[in-house]
Amino acid sequence: MIDDAKTKTMSLFHTQGSLSQEVAGPSRLPDTQVPPLHLQRKSGKKMSNLEEAAIGLFWKATEALRTPHTVEEDFACITACKMLKMEEGQRLLCESLILEALNKGLRGQITCPTTPPPPPPPPPPGPTPPPATSPEPQPGRKRGKKTRK
Repeated sequence: MIDDAKTKTMSLFHTQGSLSQEVAGPSRLPDTQVPPLHLQRKSGKKMSNLEEAAIGLFWKATEALRTPHTVEEDFACITACKMLKMEEGQRLLCESLILEALNKGLRGQITCPTTPPPPPPPPPPGPTPPPATSPEPQPGRKRGKKTRK
Protein backbone atom coordinates (compact mmCIF):
# COMPACT_ATOMS: atom_id res chain seq x y z
CA MET A 1 0.00 0.00 0.00
CA ILE A 2 2.82 2.42 0.84
CA ASP A 3 4.54 1.76 -2.49
CA ASP A 4 1.25 2.38 -4.29
CA ALA A 5 0.80 5.74 -2.52
CA LYS A 6 4.40 6.68 -3.17
CA THR A 7 4.07 5.85 -6.87
CA LYS A 8 0.88 7.87 -7.24
CA THR A 9 2.40 10.84 -5.38
CA MET A 10 5.58 10.77 -7.47
CA SER A 11 3.46 10.44 -10.62
CA LEU A 12 1.49 13.49 -9.56
CA PHE A 13 4.74 15.30 -8.75
CA HIS A 14 6.22 14.60 -12.20
CA THR A 15 3.05 15.66 -14.04
CA GLN A 16 3.13 19.13 -12.49
CA GLY A 17 5.92 20.35 -14.78
CA SER A 18 9.55 20.97 -14.10
CA LEU A 19 10.34 22.48 -10.73
CA SER A 20 13.65 24.06 -9.89
CA GLN A 21 15.90 22.23 -7.49
CA GLU A 22 16.66 24.15 -4.34
CA VAL A 23 18.78 23.56 -1.29
CA ALA A 24 16.73 22.37 1.66
CA GLY A 25 16.48 24.83 4.50
CA PRO A 26 14.11 26.18 7.07
CA SER A 27 10.64 26.87 5.75
CA ARG A 28 9.55 30.46 5.27
CA LEU A 29 5.95 29.40 5.60
CA PRO A 30 3.97 30.03 8.75
CA ASP A 31 3.17 26.98 10.82
CA THR A 32 -0.28 26.37 9.46
CA GLN A 33 -2.14 23.14 9.09
CA VAL A 34 -2.80 22.00 5.56
CA PRO A 35 -6.52 21.36 5.21
CA PRO A 36 -7.22 17.73 4.43
CA LEU A 37 -7.78 17.05 0.78
CA HIS A 38 -10.87 14.96 0.29
CA LEU A 39 -9.94 13.68 -3.11
CA GLN A 40 -11.32 10.41 -4.34
CA ARG A 41 -9.46 7.78 -6.28
CA LYS A 42 -10.68 6.91 -9.73
CA SER A 43 -11.97 3.64 -8.35
CA GLY A 44 -14.16 5.56 -5.93
CA LYS A 45 -12.23 4.52 -2.81
CA LYS A 46 -11.10 7.19 -0.39
CA MET A 47 -7.35 7.84 -0.20
CA SER A 48 -5.36 6.63 2.76
CA ASN A 49 -4.02 9.06 5.33
CA LEU A 50 -0.54 8.54 3.91
CA GLU A 51 -1.68 9.50 0.42
CA GLU A 52 -3.47 12.58 1.72
CA ALA A 53 -0.40 13.61 3.73
CA ALA A 54 1.85 13.13 0.70
CA ILE A 55 -0.36 15.31 -1.48
CA GLY A 56 -0.61 17.93 1.27
CA LEU A 57 3.19 17.95 1.56
CA PHE A 58 3.46 18.32 -2.20
CA TRP A 59 1.22 21.41 -2.19
CA LYS A 60 3.04 22.91 0.78
CA ALA A 61 6.37 22.42 -1.04
CA THR A 62 4.92 23.94 -4.21
CA GLU A 63 3.82 27.00 -2.24
CA ALA A 64 7.28 27.31 -0.67
CA LEU A 65 8.95 27.16 -4.07
CA ARG A 66 6.68 29.89 -5.40
CA THR A 67 7.38 32.22 -2.48
CA PRO A 68 9.84 34.91 -3.60
CA HIS A 69 13.23 34.96 -1.95
CA THR A 70 14.45 37.90 0.09
CA VAL A 71 17.75 39.65 -0.62
CA GLU A 72 19.11 38.20 2.62
CA GLU A 73 18.21 34.66 1.59
CA ASP A 74 19.83 35.15 -1.81
CA PHE A 75 23.00 36.49 -0.17
CA ALA A 76 23.07 33.60 2.29
CA CYS A 77 22.70 31.08 -0.53
CA ILE A 78 25.48 32.64 -2.62
CA THR A 79 27.78 32.79 0.41
CA ALA A 80 27.07 29.18 1.37
CA CYS A 81 27.64 27.93 -2.19
CA LYS A 82 30.99 29.70 -2.42
CA MET A 83 32.06 28.41 0.98
CA LEU A 84 31.23 24.84 -0.02
CA LYS A 85 33.82 25.15 -2.80
CA MET A 86 36.55 26.06 -0.28
CA GLU A 87 38.97 23.69 1.36
CA GLU A 88 38.08 22.90 4.96
CA GLY A 89 40.74 25.13 6.54
CA GLN A 90 39.74 28.10 4.40
CA ARG A 91 36.05 27.47 5.09
CA LEU A 92 36.61 27.39 8.87
CA LEU A 93 38.59 30.64 8.71
CA CYS A 94 35.87 32.25 6.59
CA GLU A 95 33.14 31.12 9.00
CA SER A 96 35.10 32.63 11.87
CA LEU A 97 35.52 35.95 10.06
CA ILE A 98 31.84 36.11 9.11
CA LEU A 99 30.73 35.30 12.66
CA GLU A 100 33.08 37.94 14.08
CA ALA A 101 31.76 40.57 11.65
CA LEU A 102 28.13 39.67 12.45
CA ASN A 103 28.74 39.90 16.20
CA LYS A 104 30.46 43.28 15.82
CA GLY A 105 27.53 44.46 13.72
CA LEU A 106 25.05 43.37 16.39
CA ARG A 107 27.04 45.32 18.99
CA GLY A 108 27.16 48.40 16.71
CA GLN A 109 30.94 48.23 16.41
CA ILE A 110 31.15 48.34 12.62
CA THR A 111 31.66 51.80 11.15
CA CYS A 112 32.43 53.06 7.65
CA PRO A 113 36.22 53.03 8.09
CA THR A 114 36.11 49.51 9.51
CA THR A 115 38.33 47.32 7.41
CA PRO A 116 39.18 43.66 7.61
CA PRO A 117 42.30 42.79 9.57
CA PRO A 118 45.55 43.15 7.65
CA PRO A 119 46.84 40.01 5.98
CA PRO A 120 49.48 38.06 7.86
CA PRO A 121 53.07 39.07 7.13
CA PRO A 122 54.76 37.23 4.27
CA PRO A 123 57.02 34.33 5.22
CA PRO A 124 60.62 35.24 5.97
CA PRO A 125 62.80 35.16 2.87
CA GLY A 126 65.06 32.18 2.40
CA PRO A 127 68.79 32.45 1.73
CA THR A 128 69.44 34.80 -1.16
CA PRO A 129 71.79 33.74 -3.93
CA PRO A 130 74.72 36.07 -4.63
CA PRO A 131 74.03 38.62 -7.36
CA ALA A 132 74.95 37.46 -10.83
CA THR A 133 78.08 39.13 -12.16
CA SER A 134 79.48 39.16 -15.63
CA PRO A 135 83.09 38.10 -16.04
CA GLU A 136 85.53 40.97 -16.19
CA PRO A 137 87.73 41.19 -19.30
CA GLN A 138 91.26 40.08 -18.66
CA PRO A 139 93.91 42.78 -18.93
CA GLY A 140 96.06 42.78 -22.06
CA ARG A 141 93.50 41.27 -24.39
CA LYS A 142 91.49 43.16 -26.92
CA ARG A 143 87.82 42.79 -27.31
CA GLY A 144 86.89 42.53 -30.90
CA LYS A 145 84.94 40.65 -33.48
CA LYS A 146 85.64 37.03 -33.89
CA THR A 147 86.84 36.15 -37.33
CA ARG A 148 86.48 32.91 -39.21
CA LYS A 149 89.38 31.12 -40.75
